[in-house]
Parts: sequence; C-alpha cells; structure tokens
Amino acid sequence: MAFNFLPTSTGAYSSLSCFLQVLSRRFARTKKLYWARLPAEERTRFLSSRIFLSVRDPYTRLWSTFLHTLMLPDLWNSVGVKIEKNRGFDQIVRTPTKSKLCGMDATFAEFVDYILASYEADFDSYHRLCDPCQLKPTYVIKAETLLRDRQKVLEELGLPQVFAGSDPEEALIRHRINVTVMEAFAKRKDPLTERCATHGDVARRLWQNFIVHGDIPE
Repeated sequence: MAFNFLPTSTGAYSSLSCFLQVLSRRFARTKKLYWARLPAEERTRFLSSRIFLSVRDPYTRLWSTFLHTLMLPDLWNSVGVKIEKNRGFDQIVRTPTKSKLCGMDATFAEFVDYILASYEADFDSYHRLCDPCQLKPTYVIKAETLLRDRQKVLEELGLPQVFAGSDPEEALIRHRINVTVMEAFAKRKDPLTERCATHGDVARRLWQNFIVHGDIPE
C-alpha cells in the first residue's frame, strides 16, 4: 500500500517515473500526527497533484504479506522472533547453537493470531495508514485489477504506449520475481539472518514462494 504523487506540471517521462515509484515511509503514513508535521507548502503541493492510492482485498493482503515477510527473511528478526517467543518453550525452534531465535518458521495461523493480538504499523488498515479523507486520491488502483487499472490511468495521462508490444501480465510477473529475489538475498546478508539461513535455504523458500503465489508452475 502506498500513496504516489504525480505533480501535474511534470513531463511524460518524469510522470511515468513518479507513477511507478513507491514513496518513502515518511509519506506512506498520513495519520494526523505525520500530516501535521508537514510544512504548509508541502501539503499544498501534494493536494494539487494527481494522487494514486493502491489498495487490495484485506484477506489477500494478509496472505501476501505472510508470503513475502515470513516465508522470506524480510521480518524474521522482528515479527518472526516475536511469534516464536509466544510459543511454549518446547515448541521453540532455535539455531543449531540453540542460543538464538531465528523467526523463520512461523506458520500462517500464528501470523494471523499475532496480527489480531498485536499492533504493527505496517499491517494496519489502509484508511489508517493513508487517510483518503485528508489526501483525497485522484485514482484508486486495486491490486486485483492492477493491469486494467494501470492501463486506464496511463491512457488518461496520455501514455498509452508505455507497455505497447509487450505482455503486461508477463512483464508484471517478471518484475515481481526480480524484485523479490533481490530483496530476499539482500536481507539474507543481515548478520542476524545469515546465522540462520544459507543461500540455499533462501533459494528454496523463494522457489516455494513463487509456486504458492502462482508465478511459476509446480
């Protein structure tokens, strides 16, 4: 989930760049506390821009978040470890040295229970993370109809040719796979993650992730 801002005065290429760019966390959360901190000039600039809000079905979002953050090493050292600490002592799976928690074997059921019982800002509802009453999005794009919505927006921006001559669904899957692989192996370099998982461990989890997600056949 993110708000993307597209200044109306930008040209075609910078418009595309802004459209595809995910904003920094500072602007992704627009609760009153964060919005109040922005200078008046920045608020005016944002409100006079085209604003894109990406959303998805909350249950699909929950499953996708689990696949990308706990099947893969993104949140092993934070949420994963917290989930493991909630287990009984005899159920805790530790590293070979038995000295540290890894957070890499949380189940989906455990993740759901954790979300219901705890507060994590990144998992909050869209309307609380990005208040549409404050920013008034120009476009609301659903993950479930991303290809159709994206093409419609590009046509309104005068950029219908951006994905011409290519299979948009295949391009989207390739992009998702490339980004997921790069992020997973980059996270694996974290010392806390490195002691728990080898490159082979991460590769096997990536393969399983892509199969479950439907990106590649079994």
